Amino acid sequence: MKVLILTGRKSRSVIKLQKAFDKAGFEKVDYLNISKLNLISRGGKTQIVNDGINVSDYDAIYLRARLNLSPFIEPLLDELKEEGVYVQFMPGAFYLNGNEALQIAALSSKEIPITKSVLVVDPSIIKDSAEKFSYPLIFKSYVGQKKTQSILIESPRSLRSITKSIKMDLDAAIVREFEEGDLIQCTVIGSKVFGIRRKWNGTEIESLAKGKSYNVSDKERSTAIRAALACGCEIATVKLSKGVVTEVMHDVHLSLFSKKTSQDLFAVVAEHFKRRIKGVKIMRPKPVPSLLDKLKRIAEGILNG
Repeated sequence: MKVLILTGRKSRSVIKLQKAFDKAGFEKVDYLNISKLNLISRGGKTQIVNDGINVSDYDAIYLRARLNLSPFIEPLLDELKEEGVYVQFMPGAFYLNGNEALQIAALSSKEIPITKSVLVVDPSIIKDSAEKFSYPLIFKSYVGQKKTQSILIESPRSLRSITKSIKMDLDAAIVREFEEGDLIQCTVIGSKVFGIRRKWNGTEIESLAKGKSYNVSDKERSTAIRAALACGCEIATVKLSKGVVTEVMHDVHLSLFSKKTSQDLFAVVAEHFKRRIKGVKIMRPKPVPSLLDKLKRIAEGILNG
């Protein structure tokens, strides 16, 4: 098995990942700075051009890149899929995760629990529904792909005031209810989930560096894996608050999570790649019913019995 680590500079994390692939039995583990890679399109055919490394010679590529490189990464993902090279992202993942509205739609389409959200083009429409939300809210506005505002709103009056004050033309606005509570930040690697709890002190969430290792529940594990896959990622960061998804990120912090959880996540990534190269599929977990759902089913059974 041969794997190529395609990312930015050769950091300590990249070196640790190389060692993990070596230890897992990969016969060839190479690194390439993504800036050295070029795509050339001629006559409807895209060709990957690099500085001596033939990408199609590898069984898999571990890819790490910024979301603003989506116009380059997406054609690359399409080409790698055509070549049969495994990557931890599905085509479309970078476009999807670089647009909050698309991510919300993707999660909702798979019936994954998310914070109540409203997407509109004209923010003035929201003011008439101000009383229907639970506060506080996060209000975000966008021009194109660029976020122009992100504001915490405490009351219906503040929401109406904000929407009334906007004079510029926007391409979209998003209102999301803000879950006041601890944040469970999960690293998802295939079918494995590792958690860190970040405490809510009444005004803000503590930093990830201060968080503590957390054993995710079956329901949280199921939700995190389903959310990552819905967003086109087999390896991702999923944030949960009170059981609902607040954000999915395509990147993971392997070093910090390894330290906090006392687990070698670099080795977990290497084993995941081995399984996927061999054709082992990820089992998509079914939604785990809540206690309330279980009680409802029991009640229905009694009534129908």
